[in-house]
Amino acid sequence: MSAENHPSRLPLDQFLKSFEWVPRVAVNVLIQTGAGVLLTRRETEPHQGCWHFPGGFILKNERMEAALRRIAQDELDLQFGQYHLTGVFENLEGDPRGHIIDLVYHCNVDTDSLSRILQNPAHALFLSVPDGMGFGQEQILNALGITG
Repeated sequence: MSAENHPSRLPLDQFLKSFEWVPRVAVNVLIQTGAGVLLTRRETEPHQGCWHFPGGFILKNERMEAALRRIAQDELDLQFGQYHLTGVFENLEGDPRGHIIDLVYHCNVDTDSLSRILQNPAHALFLSVPDGMGFGQEQILNALGITG
């Protein structure tokens, strides 16, 4: 890959402006066990303090798998083995910035890694939709059979 093809971020103002013209594609890390689905508390706006899937936007020139691994590392300090696409969800109204296409990937995580992740109070397992769910991601939980 040449230097000009490395993944790159837009400046924030251009990133926010891009929502006016096109949907943005995000990847979300799904970790699901018998004890529930892992969600994290959002640290920044929009939806600061709300629960959501660990996730983020694919960068220009970044492959989906690379984005998924980058986000798992950045948000959970996690490296995972196998993964598979669980679903594609369209969100027209849940994000105040604009139209989002969410690619949700189920990632296999060992018990020790999950225990370490859950030591952080900003991460928790849920068996039902929590109050304060951000980004309209209730639809994803509902599709996984998690309601209430």
